[in-house]
Amino acid sequence: MLGLNLAVRLRETRPLAAFGRISYGFHLYHLAVPLLLDSAWYRHGLALLHVTMPGPDGRAVLVFMLTLGLARLSFVLVEMPIMRLGRDAGMRIKSRASLQLWYAARPIK
Repeated sequence: MLGLNLAVRLRETRPLAAFGRISYGFHLYHLAVPLLLDSAWYRHGLALLHVTMPGPDGRAVLVFMLTLGLARLSFVLVEMPIMRLGRDAGMRIKSRASLQLWYAARPIK
């Protein structure tokens, strides 16, 4: 039981909660970013990246950071507006339903 409580507390920390919000976008982009980066690397000869990020570890950090940034950007520009639209539509439906209930429940004069 102690391990479960620890897992729940870890999951609720701010960094992991923030990553949880963008995890869908991270999952979508985690394969595309390395492919695009490799394409730019070899097609356009971006030698500067080889100098500033040598070795596979530097490349992994670069890919992780680009994927994280792209996932966050996608969350803010795509997912949040869609969620807001859905929430607003739900509020309109709820308010319309409550208005209909109010009209139905009012006494007839």
